[in-house]
Amino acid sequence: MQVVTMLPSGRGGLHRGCISVASGRIVEVVPAPVGVAGLAAHLDFTPYVALPGFVDLQVNGALGHDITTDPSTMWPIGQRLLSHGVTAFLPTVITSPPEQRHAAYHHIRTRPRGYDGAEPLGLHIEGPVLARDYAGTHPRADLASGAEGLADELLREADAVSLVTIAPEVESASKSITRLAGAGIVVSLGHTAATAAQTSAALAAGARALTHVFNAMSPIQHREVGAAGAGLLHPEAFVSLIADDHHLSEEAIRIAWRLAGPGRICLVTDAMAGMGAPAGTYRIGSKTIECGDAARNSDGSLAGSLLTMPAAARRMRDVTGATWDELAKITSTNAADLLGDTDRGRLSPGKRADIVIVDAQLQPVATILEGKIAFRRRESARITRSASPKAGPASATPSPVAIGVDIGGTAFKAAIFDGASLGPLRRGNTGRDRPAAGVLVEVRRTIEDLSGTAGVDIRSVGIACAGIVDGPAGVVIEATNLEWRNVEVAATVGQGLGLPVVLEHDVYLAALAEWETGSGVGAESMLYVSVGTGVAARLFTRVGTNRGNLNLAGEMGFMPIGAEGRPLESVASGRAMSEAYRHETGVPATAEQIIVASPENPVAARIWSAAMNALAQGLAAAVCLDDPEIVVLGGGLSNAGDVLLMALEPRLASLLAPLRDSPQMVVAAHGDRSGVVGAALYSELATSPAAGGSRSSAVTS
Repeated sequence: MQVVTMLPSGRGGLHRGCISVASGRIVEVVPAPVGVAGLAAHLDFTPYVALPGFVDLQVNGALGHDITTDPSTMWPIGQRLLSHGVTAFLPTVITSPPEQRHAAYHHIRTRPRGYDGAEPLGLHIEGPVLARDYAGTHPRADLASGAEGLADELLREADAVSLVTIAPEVESASKSITRLAGAGIVVSLGHTAATAAQTSAALAAGARALTHVFNAMSPIQHREVGAAGAGLLHPEAFVSLIADDHHLSEEAIRIAWRLAGPGRICLVTDAMAGMGAPAGTYRIGSKTIECGDAARNSDGSLAGSLLTMPAAARRMRDVTGATWDELAKITSTNAADLLGDTDRGRLSPGKRADIVIVDAQLQPVATILEGKIAFRRRESARITRSASPKAGPASATPSPVAIGVDIGGTAFKAAIFDGASLGPLRRGNTGRDRPAAGVLVEVRRTIEDLSGTAGVDIRSVGIACAGIVDGPAGVVIEATNLEWRNVEVAATVGQGLGLPVVLEHDVYLAALAEWETGSGVGAESMLYVSVGTGVAARLFTRVGTNRGNLNLAGEMGFMPIGAEGRPLESVASGRAMSEAYRHETGVPATAEQIIVASPENPVAARIWSAAMNALAQGLAAAVCLDDPEIVVLGGGLSNAGDVLLMALEPRLASLLAPLRDSPQMVVAAHGDRSGVVGAALYSELATSPAAGGSRSSAVTS
């Protein structure tokens, strides 16, 4: 099986990749640009993101079941955890009489026939060797006064136990920690009043982690940083974290992130029976807990959580800005490393194929367990097959497709796009001498002709337009090349068309085409550059465009896109090149003609070189600001292809040499058709039910 999806890049961004799986193992992970050949059949989860299956080190219960009370419920809980992206977990037994622990040892060894849920990796024994003053929900009557007795028990049951939480200040704790660690049982410090010195001594004796740091442990004070401070400052100790908004404030999460970072934090849920169940009363061990917005004892104190791993990861990202690579570490890799599990926690060849596919909100759309799909959200993936030259006639069932239109300064282009391939282009003229009304009438007629194509089911229309665009309103506020002002494009084209029509800026949509169907690198990792042939409006740029001696569009500029205002557009003006050539020679020439003539025409060579120098300088600044993995050259001049790359690559490498390696540079997959592809894609995204319907003001009937 091959799974195509977005993957963490290793540098914080995403790239489109293919994970090959056989016999429950990952065989290969390779880049997968759209159109990659050689895939006989695969699941395409693009644009969702693949992470290693979540590993939860502390699950007390869920779905109304309490593991301490009835350890057999670990198995139905594990089955349901797959929908949370959890592929492995530690069933957790809190402080209770010895017979409860012995029942848990028995049940974790008694795997139900045919079980195919999240894998229990061994028990987490939390208690009874805990500090009385920090016991929390743990029943004080069952706490142990020393650690040696529990250590003896766990050593006899070592095959069933993976992790134990101990307060290091309890009698004989240090010796017991060393014995347990020597037997391969991970010791974590928690529910403790320990000083920093006691905590450090326990870590030196073999303890390797802190259980739900900050919660139920001695706090950080200005003269005694306690267990929390010592653990966070230790260079190798892992710290588990309950990242809901009840256990930890944002400031506490940031302190943990700053001190322990993505290399030592393990997100846990500490979930109890009320997680995934209706509000009401549930058990955790011998205690009865009220579950509403949180799980609370009768005195209002917290008693476990109702948290899920996706929600924990989402809050960590919201509070810390964690990247996809960092999220993979804190939800899976670190936990696997703490347990010494070399099979899990990474998406790399040889590892178990335990994978969670998540959406932008980190909600699982699919969970793959040992190479098999164990959970899938409805309509989360499509099965695709490579084209066969012997394939029969196309199915008579219409395919849902969209029409993309790209309105430029001299022409417009339109075509049908089915998500994989672009149909024949229809073209029409634009320009300053053509009124907007006449151009839009021709655009609508072209759309009507395309809509009549047999065997297709046109669902929507997207329009890309240069200029200052108000997409939600469907209005071009100003388009310098066209001399358009406040033109209601979407409403005019959509009137009587019977299809939803959406509008957006042409460079944004061209970049969207590349993100979704181009080089296979996500938006976070790509600098898309529009090497244009027209005049760039000064208002697009962050600090204004250098208009040049002729006050035409400059050779370089940036346009902020989205809430973060990251530089998306870089503009090199072919129009400026043309006008410069005409000014010097009196002969009109297009940018393409100047490029062709440059090897033998000194004036053309000088103008071409100056433009490329300016573009390379702007690109160098953008690369230093944005740190992309790849630079994609689009726009009209991208048709120059290898000539453009040959001119820019050495210039950019030379400028960046003192600072860093130059990123890979490629020509946009769709060239000057990127706007058409992006417009069609955007129309499907903007008018889908998930997007809440059409975002434009177009009339659709």
